[in-house]
Amino acid sequence: MKIEDLIECPKCRSDLKGEPIPEDLKEQYGGSNYYSKLIAIEIPELYDGVSFWKCPFCKTTWDRWTGEETEIPKGKVI
Repeated sequence: MKIEDLIECPKCRSDLKGEPIPEDLKEQYGGSNYYSKLIAIEIPELYDGVSFWKCPFCKTTWDRWTGEETEIPKGKVI
């Protein structure tokens, strides 16, 4: 399961589909039709890029690589 492709939070069932992506920008977003409301979390000491996704409604966090629900390492969030 790719969390970033979800249109609904698997935990609280809130709608994660954001505003439509303009046609001329869709290629830059992998062909997606809508922006996502998911919160991207980066931890530079861990990885240069997004490591976790977080639902803005229920605050559940998932590991980007496994898709499993997880906790963010304490004191590491930017």
